[in-house]
Amino acid sequence: MSLNDARLKLDKIDKEIIKLLNERMEVSKEVKIIKAKEGLNSYDETREKAIIKKMEDLSKPEFRFMVNGIYGKIMRESESMIGNRVYGLIGLNLS
Repeated sequence: MSLNDARLKLDKIDKEIIKLLNERMEVSKEVKIIKAKEGLNSYDETREKAIIKKMEDLSKPEFRFMVNGIYGKIMRESESMIGNRVYGLIGLNLS
């Protein structure tokens, strides 16, 4: 594989990662709205730890060290971004 081929492959992977991150954020937004409607706490430490553990188990051993940081960051950003938007919507009819 040439350098250019490898870069093209990385570009394709990056596009897929962004597509999936966008999809994850949309679903996270829905979860946040459901939790707000049901009066549930938006942060669930037990679930976050379970997700990170599951992702570590799915990762290749040489990459496991990154999972906690990457998924922790995704979840913190989701909580921060989604939290700011949803709390502004609480007074609206969400159904």
